[in-house]
Amino acid sequence: MSIAFIVQILFDCDRPNLILKKQWVKDRFEFFNRFTLPSLLNQSFQDFRIFVLCGLRNRDLTTQFPWHSKLTVCYDLGKKEYEKINTDYIAILRLESDDMLHANGMAEIRDNLILSGKRECLIFRRNIKWNFRWQFIMPFYQKASPFFTHIFPRRIYKDWKAFSRLHFMQHGRAGGRLQSTKELSGHKICVIKHDNNISRIRRGAKLSIFDEEKRQLLAIKDKNIILGRGKIKDILKDFSVDEKWIK
Repeated sequence: MSIAFIVQILFDCDRPNLILKKQWVKDRFEFFNRFTLPSLLNQSFQDFRIFVLCGLRNRDLTTQFPWHSKLTVCYDLGKKEYEKINTDYIAILRLESDDMLHANGMAEIRDNLILSGKRECLIFRRNIKWNFRWQFIMPFYQKASPFFTHIFPRRIYKDWKAFSRLHFMQHGRAGGRLQSTKELSGHKICVIKHDNNISRIRRGAKLSIFDEEKRQLLAIKDKNIILGRGKIKDILKDFSVDEKWIK
């Protein structure tokens, strides 16, 4: 069976109730290039494409960005690019533009495909969060995680209406609760908690303040909390993080 592998990056997609400022878009481009992109460029398995899904509100800005040559920037959710593909199946990993993928993440997806002739789903449920400002790492679990890979046969992905209905949906309904969904190994996704997370902007929330005493108490209370530059560096090296960002 021929397979096309795609990483779908949600960048500044237009949302009806959230207008992203141009400065946010500029800052996110830098953040994406600093963290998300290196984690993708250094995958052990490289036979995949990266679709960056952008909105129309800031198209005048995003068309001017110096995007990496491996990226395909899409303003139509990738419709034109999907129409060019003619493999037996496609496998699409969903990532946000401030998430990072473990160096073996795409290889694990490749090795666990479900080719049943209908939509199938792989999912990373057990992952890690890196609090960028206060420099600690903690594990977290989501049953219906946003870090899913949808697998579609040609008959579905060539039907844009059917494909869109089955693929572009909130992650709570996207496959994490399907009976056939296959859970992949832990700690393959690193979510970065920072001041400009979309979820934080939507809620109008700010990062909690953690002084050194509060960080130490947190680690005592939860033995899964990782503190210390050396330990954090050891974990994040598999996500291709430049150690200058680790304090």
